[in-house]
Amino acid sequence: MKYVKLFIISIIVFGLMIFLISLLFPSVTYVSRAMNSAGGQDATRSRLPQLFSRAFNNQNPKLAFVKDYLPNADTLQFYVKDYEQVSGGIAIYAMGNDSSTIQVFYKITVPWYKPWQKFGLMINEQKYGPSLDTALYRMKEL
Repeated sequence: MKYVKLFIISIIVFGLMIFLISLLFPSVTYVSRAMNSAGGQDATRSRLPQLFSRAFNNQNPKLAFVKDYLPNADTLQFYVKDYEQVSGGIAIYAMGNDSSTIQVFYKITVPWYKPWQKFGLMINEQKYGPSLDTALYRMKEL
């Protein structure tokens, strides 16, 4: 009986330690890729929806779009209505009069109280990185 009690207490303490360690990790992670583009922001701004559809290949008809136009950055985001954990998009940043930077990204959000999902955020670079590389490659072809 003494060993059973020690085993149960050890499992509870170990689980509590894992939970407390997971509180040190963030609940939101961004995975992104960027490339420089010739042409100013105004030239690229008009092509933003076309670049978005080319990069993400019109993945899902249940996507909702958000446009943010700022003086030096434009962002076109999507999120899946049924699955709110992953969102993504494309952003254009003005780097000068003759160049701009195009960034494609995924934003992954997990609940703060699920440590196994927070530890899973550490492998998102390997999981989502290749699809972002493919998106940049498709935009270069355009």
